[in-house]
Amino acid sequence: MLMLLLAACKETKEVTLTFGATGRIPIGFRCRDDNGRYLAARAADRAAGTVKLALLVDFIGMGGLPSCRPSEMAAFCQENHCTVLTDPPRVCFDLEASLGENEENAVLTVGNLVRQLEGRAVTDDAPHGPVVIRAIATAQRCADLGGATVPDDARLVGCAVSCPVQLEGVSGDILLDLPTLSDRCAAGVTNCAHGLFQEP
Repeated sequence: MLMLLLAACKETKEVTLTFGATGRIPIGFRCRDDNGRYLAARAADRAAGTVKLALLVDFIGMGGLPSCRPSEMAAFCQENHCTVLTDPPRVCFDLEASLGENEENAVLTVGNLVRQLEGRAVTDDAPHGPVVIRAIATAQRCADLGGATVPDDARLVGCAVSCPVQLEGVSGDILLDLPTLSDRCAAGVTNCAHGLFQEP
């Protein structure tokens, strides 16, 4: 889980981001490409025996609250200016862990790395307008992703987004997920990383 701290006058409200049920790897971080290969394998350094990735967390300003259906979010953003916010700036975490022997171990390792962020604060000044919260995993390092640099499509490992939310009105957890019915969801990860909400 990741935490958002919403500061309003003297009161601070804590909102938790979650990637779903504990012990289950979120679908957005166990996608396969069209050849059936896990995207998580892109983060594997076989020579070093490690998995290295960067996890970016950012906010997409929506200007309104469409439903959570990808088609409706896409239609809304075609008519409105949905853009990645620079205030608050996105947050990046460099993550690394030992790698097992096969490709499926890379998926497990990526899932465990994402889970390791439980309790980490994302921002103490979360946005007050309607937003979608997004988490992008890429086989790059945070130093290569300064400013508004878009992750390299060929190195994307996973992606998940929230439904459109007004954070001041949230009580409890906010789920980040990738809307897909299949683990052959590499195109969905790319769309997510580019802020395109339509289903591939």
